[in-house]
Amino acid sequence: MSPYRTTTGLTSHAPQNESELLPWWARIAPLALVVLALAVDLPTPGAFSGDVFLILSSMIAACVYALRAVVRVAVLNSLAGLVLLFGGHLSSDGRHAVVDYVAMVVLAWATVPLCRLRLSLRRRLQGAERVAESAQRAVLPPVRAWWGRPGSRSVTRRRPPRHPSEVTSTRRSTPRTACACSSVTYAARG
Repeated sequence: MSPYRTTTGLTSHAPQNESELLPWWARIAPLALVVLALAVDLPTPGAFSGDVFLILSSMIAACVYALRAVVRVAVLNSLAGLVLLFGGHLSSDGRHAVVDYVAMVVLAWATVPLCRLRLSLRRRLQGAERVAESAQRAVLPPVRAWWGRPGSRSVTRRRPPRHPSEVTSTRRSTPRTACACSSVTYAARG
């Protein structure tokens, strides 16, 4: 590890929690779709089914929620599908309503493995980001070492510090030359 890792300023700017990236409506969308399915389906005739809204709520939950919450939404959708089935579809559609309910339950519960896959891929991505940030901190010198002091015009006139205590040391006086190649060479040899 580089002794400059604390002064590089290379800290992770990625949010630790995935829900910080989501808009507020994405968190309530699955539950709102369940309510919408019940509100639209129950008063309408049996030919219309709100199962589409229930399936959509499960799919959105798989993209937004953690695994336990996705399982809860799948249970909620299964129960809401039963309410819709016995609330009017079974008497009007008969066997077709049962097939629709079974298809809705299969699709609702299929979102659980999708959520597990999403979370697994996210963990792998976060691990790769941590490794990349650690490598970047170990390799790059601190920002002050290669950028110079505020107000200095020449980056090539400063050599990189060899010790963290030299980061705040006074500026080295180098005579101005027509070609800054000698100071670049010195900085590279360091």
